[in-house]
Amino acid sequence: MSVFERLANEKASEYAYRYLRKNIIGLEFTPNSRICEADIAKELGLSRTPVREALLELVKNKLVVVYPQKGSFVSKIDYNLVEESRFVRLVLEKAIIDIVCDKPDDKFIDKLEINIRNQKYYLDKEDKTNLMQLDNEFHKILFEMANKLQTHELVESISGHFDRLRNLSINTIKDIKTVSDHEKIFLAIKSCDSFKAKELMEIHLSRHKFEEKILREKFSDYFD
Repeated sequence: MSVFERLANEKASEYAYRYLRKNIIGLEFTPNSRICEADIAKELGLSRTPVREALLELVKNKLVVVYPQKGSFVSKIDYNLVEESRFVRLVLEKAIIDIVCDKPDDKFIDKLEINIRNQKYYLDKEDKTNLMQLDNEFHKILFEMANKLQTHELVESISGHFDRLRNLSINTIKDIKTVSDHEKIFLAIKSCDSFKAKELMEIHLSRHKFEEKILREKFSDYFD
């Protein structure tokens, strides 16, 4: 289980939410597993009230379900929510590509290049945790290039089911296309070829469709 320090000025409920969401997205809390308020409160050194508040927020985000007389459980991965998140991301990231290709910034081009270099390194090391972090960072850099970080936060807030599926995929599928996808998108952006970059982004964000059968068969208990 990933435990990290509480940030300065971070409310107790925000800390509990960040801890729970990160571990749900990272599949440390697997779909349909029970979350015990008392255990989480003890782990984080908090009272149960902020943990309860965090769980209620996760219910709103459809990452937790509460069953009367039973308790709180991690929701199963819902492919309808995965597809809805993918739709939003695709629409927005295509728009982001148009913006960044119109006026590419060398500073961010360098950041993307370093990011991809690091992705290749961790792919060779088979370090899936760092690879996933760099995957997320790659997309965040694109939003940063377009000066749309608040939009990125919005995308993240509705991507819980999609992100869990991505984590499951990167740790299961042997022939990972993520890094090569990112490199092709990067080269198209560097060349200011927005049409090609958008075409590649659509392929990249649709790979889960080709992996669905494999993941459902191997992790049938994880899905609705």
